[in-house]
Amino acid sequence: MNSAITVVCAFYKRFPIARGMTTYAVLWPSASICQQFIAGNDKLDFIQAACYGFFGCFVMAPTIHAWLGLTNTMFPSVTLGTAIVKLANALVVLSSTAEDGEIEVRISALVEQTTFGPAMMSSFFFGMSLLEGNSVGAAVVELRVKFFPTFKVGVFIWTTINIVNYSLIPAQHRIIFIGVCSFVWTVFLAYIKQLQVSKQQPTI
Repeated sequence: MNSAITVVCAFYKRFPIARGMTTYAVLWPSASICQQFIAGNDKLDFIQAACYGFFGCFVMAPTIHAWLGLTNTMFPSVTLGTAIVKLANALVVLSSTAEDGEIEVRISALVEQTTFGPAMMSSFFFGMSLLEGNSVGAAVVELRVKFFPTFKVGVFIWTTINIVNYSLIPAQHRIIFIGVCSFVWTVFLAYIKQLQVSKQQPTI
C-alpha cells in the first residue's frame, strides 16, 4: 500500500499537470452533481456530470497549468503586499489634462480578468454547449446571453482568489488551490449553464 502511494506521489511530482487534471476530473463532475442536488432534480444527470469531468480534466486543468506557468515566469516573486498594491493599481483611474482632455486609463492587476478569465468563461459556455449536443449556432447564442452576467460576478470573486493564490500559496500548490476554489464557482457556473437561454436574464 505504501509503495503504491509512493509511486503515485512520485508520478504527480514528475508530472504536476496530472495532479491538476485529476483534481479537475473529480471536482467538476462533483460540482455538477452538487448543483443538481441544490436544484432539487428528481433524477441526477450523470451524463451531464461526465461532460463536466471531461471538460474540467482535458480543457480547464491543462490550460490553467499553462497559464500559471506563464504567470510564474512573468511575475516570479509576488508577495501579499505587492498583490494588494497591484489590485489597487488595477482600479480604473481617470485623469484629464487641460491641453487635450485625454483620459488616462491604467489597468494592471486585472490583466487576468480581462484576458484569461473571459477566454476560459467563453470556452466553458461554448464547449459545454457542444458537449451537450447543441449546434454551433446555439452555442454562440448561449454564450452571448450568459457571458456578461457571469463575467461581472467572476471579476469580483476571482480577483480576491488570485490575490491569495499568487501571494500566499506556494507555486506547486496553486493549481490545487484554484481547483478547490473553483468547486463553488463551478456550482455557480453549472447553475447558469442549466438555465434556458430564452429565460436566462439573471440579476447578478
